[in-house]
Amino acid sequence: MVSMMNMISWIDKKELSKKRLVFIIVTVLIMIFIFIQSSLPADLSQAESNWLIRLIPGIGEEEAVQLTFYVRKSAHFLEYTLLGASIYMAARRRHQLLNSWLIATAYAISDEIHQHFIPGRSCELRDICIDSLGSLSGILMVKMLVYMIKLTITFHKERRKKI
Repeated sequence: MVSMMNMISWIDKKELSKKRLVFIIVTVLIMIFIFIQSSLPADLSQAESNWLIRLIPGIGEEEAVQLTFYVRKSAHFLEYTLLGASIYMAARRRHQLLNSWLIATAYAISDEIHQHFIPGRSCELRDICIDSLGSLSGILMVKMLVYMIKLTITFHKERRKKI
């Protein structure tokens, strides 16, 4: 039980500023990673996706082309799931969910605009939607996890009172 309390000590107001700083740094690092990935020309970006697909045995050229699309879109979703979760953890409590989602979505829009100026890359509304949904899923996962941890702590406190 003590370790669970340590895990969520960021909820404590005294610890909040230190924990927020860590999540702000993580958020900035994720944003830098996304920016660097978006700065790659299409051929280099494609090569990264193809490298992953080539690890799967027995994949033909036609299947590889189809899988590349799903790998790339899944990468968009995963990057923004992590970004949304880290923004949510770094955000202040007031309107935390909405503000976190808006910040992540605004970053997704700016990322797609940035890609428009990279050789072979494009700005796509579909990617903005995938990124936005990814960030929302990350935010909701963290929100549910925090709720479950608080519920567990409350349960254990109530149980101790009865003993």
